[in-house]
Amino acid sequence: MFVANETGVNDNHNEGGQLRGEIGAGRRRSSSAFWFDAYSVYLGCENHSAHQCELQITGLIYHEKTRSDVEAFHQTVILDPCLLPDGCGLTHVQFDSSMKGLSGIRIQAVVFYEPVSWFMDNLALGWSNDTCAAGLLRIESQ
Repeated sequence: MFVANETGVNDNHNEGGQLRGEIGAGRRRSSSAFWFDAYSVYLGCENHSAHQCELQITGLIYHEKTRSDVEAFHQTVILDPCLLPDGCGLTHVQFDSSMKGLSGIRIQAVVFYEPVSWFMDNLALGWSNDTCAAGLLRIESQ
């Protein structure tokens, strides 16, 4: 569960920290051994209103010149509201085939222009660099 409007200390994004709602390689993002391909996920929003939930999914890639992540791929998912008090299920979302070689992925959810909490399960990822050398580097890393 990602809690919208939660306050907390985040590391400096330019030094490898991650922004809110972001999953990624962090300080290791400059190494292709830690880049991944995103395939699918189950998502849901905290939304008991009459409005739809809009999830903005952004694929991030590492840019060597700026030494930072840049937004490279975007996908929008619209979910209908769940008016039940509980028991709302998650929706399977297939990522666009361009979500490859990512150093990070960011998910943001809004309902009627307001950020809302979102839920995730079964995030399907795979290593972009599946060479033996990359695997050994990942094994040696903490």
